[in-house]
Amino acid sequence: MSEHIPQFALPELEGREDSARPRPGAYAVAIDADGRVLLVRALQGWFLPGGGVEAGEEFRDALVREVREETGYAATALDEIGRANQLVWSLAGDEVVNKLGRFFRVRTNGPPGPREEADHEPHWVDGQAAIAQLTEQAQAWAVERALGGPDGRTEEP
Repeated sequence: MSEHIPQFALPELEGREDSARPRPGAYAVAIDADGRVLLVRALQGWFLPGGGVEAGEEFRDALVREVREETGYAATALDEIGRANQLVWSLAGDEVVNKLGRFFRVRTNGPPGPREEADHEPHWVDGQAAIAQLTEQAQAWAVERALGGPDGRTEEP
Protein backbone atom coordinates (compact mmCIF):
# COMPACT_ATOMS: atom_id res chain seq x y z
CA MET A 1 0.00 0.00 0.00
CA SER A 2 1.52 3.32 -1.03
CA GLU A 3 1.41 6.52 0.97
CA HIS A 4 -1.09 9.15 -0.15
CA ILE A 5 0.82 12.19 -1.41
CA PRO A 6 -1.12 15.41 -0.75
CA GLN A 7 -1.47 17.83 -3.65
CA PHE A 8 -1.61 21.55 -2.82
CA ALA A 9 -2.26 24.42 -5.23
CA LEU A 10 -2.94 28.09 -5.48
CA PRO A 11 -6.71 28.47 -6.03
CA GLU A 12 -6.26 29.42 -9.70
CA LEU A 13 -4.10 26.33 -10.33
CA GLU A 14 -6.29 23.66 -8.74
CA GLY A 15 -6.87 20.68 -11.00
CA ARG A 16 -3.93 21.45 -13.31
CA GLU A 17 -1.60 18.66 -12.12
CA ASP A 18 -1.78 16.80 -15.42
CA SER A 19 -0.63 19.77 -17.51
CA ALA A 20 2.03 21.02 -15.07
CA ARG A 21 5.74 20.43 -15.55
CA PRO A 22 6.94 18.11 -12.75
CA ARG A 23 9.91 19.35 -10.70
CA PRO A 24 11.32 16.99 -8.05
CA GLY A 25 12.66 18.82 -5.00
CA ALA A 26 14.15 18.21 -1.56
CA TYR A 27 13.32 20.48 1.37
CA ALA A 28 14.75 20.78 4.89
CA VAL A 29 12.88 21.09 8.16
CA ALA A 30 15.50 22.14 10.70
CA ILE A 31 14.16 22.67 14.23
CA ASP A 32 16.41 24.03 16.95
CA ALA A 33 16.28 23.30 20.70
CA ASP A 34 13.89 26.24 21.20
CA GLY A 35 11.38 24.87 18.66
CA ARG A 36 12.29 27.41 15.98
CA VAL A 37 12.28 26.40 12.32
CA LEU A 38 14.87 27.54 9.78
CA LEU A 39 13.18 29.48 6.97
CA VAL A 40 14.52 31.54 4.10
CA ARG A 41 13.01 34.80 2.98
CA ALA A 42 13.23 35.45 -0.76
CA LEU A 43 11.55 37.94 -3.08
CA GLN A 44 8.68 35.48 -3.66
CA GLY A 45 7.98 34.88 0.05
CA TRP A 46 8.99 32.60 2.92
CA PHE A 47 10.18 29.06 2.25
CA LEU A 48 11.93 26.07 3.73
CA PRO A 49 15.53 25.74 2.56
CA GLY A 50 15.63 23.44 -0.43
CA GLY A 51 14.90 23.22 -4.10
CA GLY A 52 15.17 21.27 -7.29
CA VAL A 53 17.04 18.01 -7.64
CA GLU A 54 19.52 18.17 -10.50
CA ALA A 55 19.84 15.38 -13.08
CA GLY A 56 21.66 12.39 -11.55
CA GLU A 57 21.55 13.87 -8.04
CA GLU A 58 20.16 11.99 -5.03
CA PHE A 59 17.46 13.73 -2.95
CA ARG A 60 19.59 13.85 0.22
CA ASP A 61 22.55 15.27 -1.70
CA ALA A 62 20.32 17.95 -3.24
CA LEU A 63 18.98 18.76 0.22
CA VAL A 64 22.44 19.28 1.74
CA ARG A 65 23.56 21.36 -1.28
CA GLU A 66 20.46 23.58 -1.22
CA VAL A 67 20.65 24.20 2.55
CA ARG A 68 24.30 25.30 2.19
CA GLU A 69 23.60 27.50 -0.85
CA GLU A 70 20.56 29.23 0.68
CA THR A 71 21.52 29.49 4.37
CA GLY A 72 25.27 28.88 4.68
CA TYR A 73 24.65 26.01 7.12
CA ALA A 74 26.17 22.58 6.69
CA ALA A 75 23.34 20.11 7.24
CA THR A 76 22.84 16.43 7.95
CA ALA A 77 19.67 14.77 6.67
CA LEU A 78 18.04 12.70 9.43
CA ASP A 79 14.75 11.12 8.34
CA GLU A 80 12.18 11.73 5.65
CA ILE A 81 9.07 13.45 7.02
CA GLY A 82 6.94 12.78 3.96
CA ARG A 83 6.08 13.85 0.45
CA ALA A 84 3.71 16.55 -0.75
CA ASN A 85 3.24 18.31 -4.06
CA GLN A 86 2.61 22.01 -4.73
CA LEU A 87 1.35 23.60 -7.94
CA VAL A 88 3.00 26.99 -8.50
CA TRP A 89 3.74 29.39 -11.30
CA SER A 90 7.28 29.21 -12.67
CA LEU A 91 9.58 32.07 -11.68
CA ALA A 92 8.97 33.63 -15.09
CA GLY A 93 5.23 33.23 -14.50
CA ASP A 94 4.66 31.63 -17.87
CA GLU A 95 4.05 27.98 -16.94
CA VAL A 96 2.59 25.84 -14.17
CA VAL A 97 5.08 23.72 -12.23
CA ASN A 98 4.20 20.85 -9.90
CA LYS A 99 6.86 20.79 -7.19
CA LEU A 100 7.16 17.12 -6.18
CA GLY A 101 8.51 17.72 -2.70
CA ARG A 102 10.31 15.31 -0.41
CA PHE A 103 10.71 16.78 3.07
CA PHE A 104 13.47 15.79 5.46
CA ARG A 105 14.16 16.54 9.09
CA VAL A 106 17.72 17.93 9.22
CA ARG A 107 20.31 18.97 11.78
CA THR A 108 22.39 22.06 11.08
CA ASN A 109 26.07 21.74 11.90
CA GLY A 110 28.08 24.62 13.33
CA PRO A 111 27.64 28.30 12.61
CA PRO A 112 26.59 29.28 9.09
CA GLY A 113 29.25 30.03 6.52
CA PRO A 114 28.84 32.22 3.47
CA ARG A 115 25.77 31.49 1.38
CA GLU A 116 25.75 31.41 -2.41
CA GLU A 117 22.25 32.76 -2.92
CA ALA A 118 22.31 36.36 -1.67
CA ASP A 119 18.58 36.76 -2.36
CA HIS A 120 17.78 34.07 0.25
CA GLU A 121 17.96 35.39 3.82
CA PRO A 122 17.90 32.74 6.59
CA HIS A 123 15.76 33.26 9.71
CA TRP A 124 14.91 31.06 12.71
CA VAL A 125 11.16 31.41 13.31
CA ASP A 126 8.94 30.01 16.08
CA GLY A 127 7.42 26.71 14.88
CA GLN A 128 3.75 27.74 14.87
CA ALA A 129 4.58 31.13 13.38
CA ALA A 130 6.59 29.37 10.66
CA ILE A 131 3.55 27.29 9.68
CA ALA A 132 1.48 30.46 9.28
CA GLN A 133 4.26 32.37 7.54
CA LEU A 134 5.26 29.86 4.85
CA THR A 135 4.20 30.82 1.33
CA GLU A 136 3.52 27.27 0.12
CA GLN A 137 0.92 25.00 1.73
CA ALA A 138 2.99 21.85 1.13
CA GLN A 139 5.85 23.31 3.17
CA ALA A 140 3.52 24.33 6.01
CA TRP A 141 2.14 20.75 5.95
CA ALA A 142 5.69 19.37 6.33
CA VAL A 143 6.52 21.65 9.27
CA GLU A 144 3.27 20.73 11.00
CA ARG A 145 4.14 17.03 10.59
CA ALA A 146 7.67 17.59 11.88
CA LEU A 147 6.30 19.37 14.94
CA GLY A 148 3.96 16.44 15.66
CA GLY A 149 0.78 17.85 14.11
CA PRO A 150 -2.38 15.81 13.42
CA ASP A 151 -0.73 13.45 10.94
CA GLY A 152 2.86 13.81 12.13
CA ARG A 153 5.08 11.74 14.33
CA THR A 154 5.35 12.79 17.94
CA GLU A 155 8.46 10.84 18.94
CA GLU A 156 11.93 12.38 18.92
CA PRO A 157 13.93 12.06 15.66
